[in-house]
Amino acid sequence: MLAHVTFFIALVYSLQIRSGSAAIRSNTKGEAFIFAVFVAFMLGLYDIGYGYSADRERYAYSFLRYVNYDVSWEEILAESEWMFQGYQKVTSFLGEPQYWFVLTALIYVFNNYIVAKRLAPKSIFLLLLAMLGAFCFRGYGVNTIRAGLALSFVLVGLTYYRNIWKVLVFFFIAYHIHHSTAIPIAAFLVARYYNRPKFFYYFWFLCIVLSAAMGGFFTGLFSSWGNEFDSRTSYLTTVETHYNVGFRIDFVLYSCLPIIIGYIYQNRLYYKNEFYSLIHSTYIIANAFWVLVIRANFSDRFAYLSWFMYALVMMYPLLENPEHFKNVRDKVFWTLLGINLFTYFMFWR
Repeated sequence: MLAHVTFFIALVYSLQIRSGSAAIRSNTKGEAFIFAVFVAFMLGLYDIGYGYSADRERYAYSFLRYVNYDVSWEEILAESEWMFQGYQKVTSFLGEPQYWFVLTALIYVFNNYIVAKRLAPKSIFLLLLAMLGAFCFRGYGVNTIRAGLALSFVLVGLTYYRNIWKVLVFFFIAYHIHHSTAIPIAAFLVARYYNRPKFFYYFWFLCIVLSAAMGGFFTGLFSSWGNEFDSRTSYLTTVETHYNVGFRIDFVLYSCLPIIIGYIYQNRLYYKNEFYSLIHSTYIIANAFWVLVIRANFSDRFAYLSWFMYALVMMYPLLENPEHFKNVRDKVFWTLLGINLFTYFMFWR
């Protein structure tokens, strides 16, 4: 139901933007808030799926461990990703996993709402529609919950890019919820202190060539490194899956679109913005890592370490300075509709 509703709202609103019956900049804070609450409850109330939904079921049993047993803080702090374990312990008073899922979904969604509010205060609903309608957003609120929650804190941290200490606080939370966030965190730090977009374009293309030529080597290399720190990375090469694995040209094309659009914005349409340059470079670096391990099982989980910024890279310039662009209504229409249409297509695929 959520996929249908989100796509329908995006379709109607994008048509209104294109026709001129809705403003790009308008007071949509109330609509955005209501939409965020709706999406959060839809994600949180999703069926736990005992017996057939492995990820969500595991989270339910993990939470019940803290409900039924007095797990000590010493034991929790001994965990590498102790922030998430601590969160489960603190919220164990809720008792029922379904209540915990709702609370977690509210945090997940409203972190994105905060990002939209901070970055596009006059176009909150538009940006939120793009972010919440982006590919995999629903999956990371229903199944891959811990990674989705962690990456939502990375997003909030990015908005404080001028204050490195605030950035690091949110990155610290994200990393100790899920260590995979080390990739976008490292990408951001590289982009912040060595922002050379031209070099990053070449680097991404080089990773494509290397992956096409010797991708299996990089998958095995990363898996062996990962096992030194986290045995869960063994699924990269050892777990059988029904997923379509290999060099996914469809995912490569999907991934390169924000890179191309960002290049056009900055180098052909001469849009200059410090934050946009930073997130665009961060996206390229993080996505280049995924390109190297594209043949891995469940490689979409590595792709999402850049894809979680997809809507920002595509939409932010159009909302931050719409006056800069010719035919901006058409651009907003196609961007918002395209993001949601791809998600809707993948939902039915």
